[in-house]
Amino acid sequence: MAVPVPVRHEGATPVNVGVTSRSVRGLGARQQARRDVREAVRQRFERLHDEGFVVLHDRQAGGLESIDHIVIGPKGVYVIDAQPSSGLLEIRSTRSFVRPTQRQVFVQGRAQDKRVDAMAGQISAVRDAAGDMVEACSGTFSAVLCFVGADLAVTQKPVLVGDGHVTVTWPGRFVQDVSRQGPLTPAMVQMVAGRIAASLRPAF
Repeated sequence: MAVPVPVRHEGATPVNVGVTSRSVRGLGARQQARRDVREAVRQRFERLHDEGFVVLHDRQAGGLESIDHIVIGPKGVYVIDAQPSSGLLEIRSTRSFVRPTQRQVFVQGRAQDKRVDAMAGQISAVRDAAGDMVEACSGTFSAVLCFVGADLAVTQKPVLVGDGHVTVTWPGRFVQDVSRQGPLTPAMVQMVAGRIAASLRPAF
């Protein structure tokens, strides 16, 4: 296994992801870190409003964890899970006799498979919320895992992991890469966003 070096720190927007048990213990610390990350990513994504996107934040999704961010733009809908993290983020290729080669994401040596797998439920919830507007989106619903605070290899690029339907990236790169062109007109973007917003109420 090759560990990519050197690294750079993704954290242009200051965010408190280093909460310790001395200040806030256990679950409370993790919840606070998630809130800090959501707010940092919210601020980064707000600039997309000026480019014809609609951005929804912190939406309830039934029995699932709340959906951090939903970005609706000309090319479709992006469902985004923002994760606080520290340490090296790696992408490793794995292979077994029963499964084809897949890419896995690791942070500090720990596999993030549960996070990747959970995106399927979030995508399903947003598709259901879009209702008959799914066809207008040309079926384009993309799952995105954004890691905030991780150390990234200088050559690191966004990459598809798992079964190839989840993109691992970071907030600044997502804003840079998200397509500004696609089949959805500004009016359609607003209609799709309105349908999703009406079905998935704010979690906070």
